[in-house]
Amino acid sequence: MGKEEATDILRKHFKDLYDYIGIEWTLDNDKDLELLIDELEELIEEKTNESIQNIV
Repeated sequence: MGKEEATDILRKHFKDLYDYIGIEWTLDNDKDLELLIDELEELIEEKTNESIQNIV
């Protein structure tokens, strides 16, 4: 699964959550989601590299 597909899946779930609580999903929310995904990607890469270094 690529980053774009994962982003689309998360966007759908976040939109559903916003709809459920009665808040409109906006373009700003979309941009924030993309930033969050970028930050999570960096964090996962850092943790993965740390784990690999601990094994070696």
